[in-house]
Amino acid sequence: AYSYDLDLFGVGSLFQYLNRCATPLGEERLANDLLTEDQREESIVARQQAVREMAPVLDWRQKIWATGKCSPISKETGQHLNDWLSEQNWVTTKAYFTLIRWGFPVLTLIPLGLSFYRSDFIQLFLLLFFIQWSVLSFFSKRVGKTMFALSRYREPLENYAQLFEIFKTEKFSSPLLKFHTQQAEEAFAAVRRFSKLVNNLEARMNPIANAFGNGIFAFDLHAMVALEKWRDQHGKSLNRWLS
Repeated sequence: AYSYDLDLFGVGSLFQYLNRCATPLGEERLANDLLTEDQREESIVARQQAVREMAPVLDWRQKIWATGKCSPISKETGQHLNDWLSEQNWVTTKAYFTLIRWGFPVLTLIPLGLSFYRSDFIQLFLLLFFIQWSVLSFFSKRVGKTMFALSRYREPLENYAQLFEIFKTEKFSSPLLKFHTQQAEEAFAAVRRFSKLVNNLEARMNPIANAFGNGIFAFDLHAMVALEKWRDQHGKSLNRWLS
């Protein structure tokens, strides 16, 4: 109720004058902060110190704002990303996938190596190559669905990685900004890693890379394992970093 009485939102509101956020998620965080009554003295003082220290660093603030405007994550995209983050793992939780992604490549590579000494092993290699590729094809549709979903997030998250990189390069003395700088360093490494993993998965779009990658190395499963492990490690932190 007090938000209406104080004109926190709307035309000519406090929110409109305070808002210098570059992303929709940032605007949502600012709005929530205005609606949340944190009356603890230490929180108020910490924010005042942070604002006072950031105020004269105009070039740094403008660089962050301009970078954030390049490719922001919309609320809809953020919701789709949350849907993926909340999904259950389907590769790392199944023992037979471990057997497939390690056993098949070993069995396929052995005759390939022996074929350099005896040419008749090449036929066995080709047979195992075709079997492995056929088995991986059963899961190709599901892997492809994940790839197309995550490809939508790669560019915005890469942009966020640039934001984190800019943030962590500035040295601050206030406790709150030191905390956020530490968070930015952690987020930069994790989000950049995610972008590389998605880019790696997109390599399967190349027919030759797909055939040899899945026919010899079970590439799709290894790529999915890497993404699921990333989600297990960083999934719960991602929303906090982005907002």
